[in-house]
Amino acid sequence: MLADPDVEAVYIPLPNHLHLEWALKALGAGKHVLCEKPIGLNAAEAETLRRRSAERPELCVMEAFMYRWHPQWQAARARVAEGALGSLTMVNTCFSYFNDDP
Repeated sequence: MLADPDVEAVYIPLPNHLHLEWALKALGAGKHVLCEKPIGLNAAEAETLRRRSAERPELCVMEAFMYRWHPQWQAARARVAEGALGSLTMVNTCFSYFNDDP
């Protein structure tokens, strides 16, 4: 898959200890990386990935926060940008979800 020129991005949902290894392989293959949390097991791993991704500024490396691009947050961001909420001085949030079938 990493050698396939039609693949532009790689999602890494592997066990945590494999995140860095495969993120680096994907970067080396010229792929954008969306890595599930945590992006590294410790600060040293995260720094390694940051340094390597800085060598490929044309590629995106992100931790997979699924809500970042959710339409509800895009709508909230647009309302703030258009001034619909007035002057924003503080934001307080809580993340949760309802799982009726664990």
